[in-house]
Amino acid sequence: MALPHGLLRLLAITCAATIANVYYAQPLLPTIGHGLGSSESAAGIVVTATQLGFAVGLLFVVPLGDIVARRPLISTLLAVDAVAFVASAVAPGLHVLAALAVLVGTSSVVVQIVIPYAATLARASSGPASSEPWWAPSCSGSCCPVPSPASSPAWQAGAASTPWPPG
Repeated sequence: MALPHGLLRLLAITCAATIANVYYAQPLLPTIGHGLGSSESAAGIVVTATQLGFAVGLLFVVPLGDIVARRPLISTLLAVDAVAFVASAVAPGLHVLAALAVLVGTSSVVVQIVIPYAATLARASSGPASSEPWWAPSCSGSCCPVPSPASSPAWQAGAASTPWPPG
């Protein structure tokens, strides 16, 4: 018996939404800076804090997936993520937001726990092949670089002729 398609979709959506947590703040830096009365470059600490939190999570939280039951760990990390996002929405200043960003980054490692959990469920139900359709893009996205339009000669030629900063 294969894993139910609904469960696979739920796990895939969980992975997509939580890994995106690490990147949500990047396009919002001007808005974050303006809203908290600081510059865009000062607001960049939020992105740095999220990445640092993610690294901490990889080092200290992901190994817990081999020690404790994964399902409650996943639920706890998702709850922490949700609370951190709600608190981020009402953060009174940049330092508080950066501290919450560390927490968001740390709890966003849930993806690295969901994938082996799903593989275990798939193996128990029908074999490893039943989990391949949804986790393969997640792994390939983090392992295989995708060419950027910025690397094209046409873009570089245009960028070289554009004055910086614009204005």
